[in-house]
Amino acid sequence: MTVDLVDVEAERHAAVALDAVTAACGRWGAQYRRPKALSAREALAALRFEALVLWTAWANLRSGMELTEDDARRITVAMQRIDAIYQEAH
Repeated sequence: MTVDLVDVEAERHAAVALDAVTAACGRWGAQYRRPKALSAREALAALRFEALVLWTAWANLRSGMELTEDDARRITVAMQRIDAIYQEAH
């Protein structure tokens, strides 16, 4: 599929071209996608504890406790895990 930029303002050419690239990548990804490693149910089960970690940190902040560097590192790990599992299940 080619992009026809004739009717597009010059200042929007790059944005329209990037949209076309993004759409093409999405079509290719959908066609050649590997099977998901996790079902939606498995992803939710895997994320449950990480959500509990974040909820606990929020509750501690709300009650006036200060987070330690260890807390901050664990929150970062939780968010990295949540993002990685979201990317797999998405």
